[in-house]
Amino acid sequence: MFTPMDFENIFVDFLKKEVAEKFELKGFDKKDKKEIYKNPEVFRGFLLPKISGDFDVSKLPYIVFRIERLETRKVNNKNIHCLKTIIVFGCYCSGVCNRDNKQIIVDDGSGYRDLWNIMEHTRQILFNGTYVPKVQIFEDNFSMEVSQEQYYPVWEGQINVDFLINIPEWEFKSALYKLPKR
Repeated sequence: MFTPMDFENIFVDFLKKEVAEKFELKGFDKKDKKEIYKNPEVFRGFLLPKISGDFDVSKLPYIVFRIERLETRKVNNKNIHCLKTIIVFGCYCSGVCNRDNKQIIVDDGSGYRDLWNIMEHTRQILFNGTYVPKVQIFEDNFSMEVSQEQYYPVWEGQINVDFLINIPEWEFKSALYKLPKR
């Protein structure tokens, strides 16, 4: 048994090793002001600042793992704990290519294709069942999606996945709140 934060620690390490280290995707070198290829960085919770005029494209590509909530569900007449999570992926595609010292717009689809490739790789390793001991995926609620609106030069998508976990239970007799007497 482990807590949701224990699970987050294990799962973020898993994403680093099994996803981020296996992909080199387009990124941007802020210092040299040019496109480069690099491994995605893995973050917990949120990537700050959010997309805005000040967004630092040198953070691309990235993977963000976030726990959304913990629910109790009835499965086979047994209460189980379902950890609802989101894995957000961000990829870079400037759409600009330098040829003969001229910048031209190129729709090479790399941001969109990189995004779906890394998400599909993650989906495949999630369903092989070898990533975290004593954890299973609640397959009925699994989904992958790419946002309708994308903020240039970012391509962003997410995987929604629920994990069934055993978490420590409180000792209910001593933990119950007692109403004051009137």
